[in-house]
Amino acid sequence: MPPRELVTLDDAAFRLASKWGIPSSVTEQIVRAVLQGRKCFVRGRRLGEMGLQDISNEIGTSPFPHLDFRDVEIDWNDLLKLGRDLVPSVYEYWVSAAEDAEVGPYRTLKSDDERKAVGLLAERLRTDPNMKRDDAWTICHTAFPKLRERGFLSRIWPQARGVAGLEPTAPPGPKPKKNRRPKQNRRA
Repeated sequence: MPPRELVTLDDAAFRLASKWGIPSSVTEQIVRAVLQGRKCFVRGRRLGEMGLQDISNEIGTSPFPHLDFRDVEIDWNDLLKLGRDLVPSVYEYWVSAAEDAEVGPYRTLKSDDERKAVGLLAERLRTDPNMKRDDAWTICHTAFPKLRERGFLSRIWPQARGVAGLEPTAPPGPKPKKNRRPKQNRRA
């Protein structure tokens, strides 16, 4: 599990707005909804208390969290993951464009077909992470006949695996068994 990156609530809404290119009034609502969902790690302290503690469950039920708690920090990675599903559909285009621009490997793609192939293959890899490369090539080449195998091997396959949350290259499979000639019975 990666280390927590904690940000203040005000900074969280501002960072989301900056990252996704949508109004901060919308990201403030997203942060509020994530807090109410009580699935995101939140740290802070009640008025009069010393020391920060986990307030993830308490802050979600508080009618006035900004008045009841101080020094509140939210886990940035949890917020990104949980908040992504709360983006209003009217802003979906902007958030998707921001995410696509951020994903480094997409910059090396040569065409829209390659981008679409990465998306298609990543979706398939999420459901079947043990998919063989040859099967993936067949799927991509059927859907996008103009794709070349060299581009698939060097760009599409590794990037689709990365987008699906897998290592860019699959671990090696079992070694093929060598064909041995059967031993002949020799009778003396």
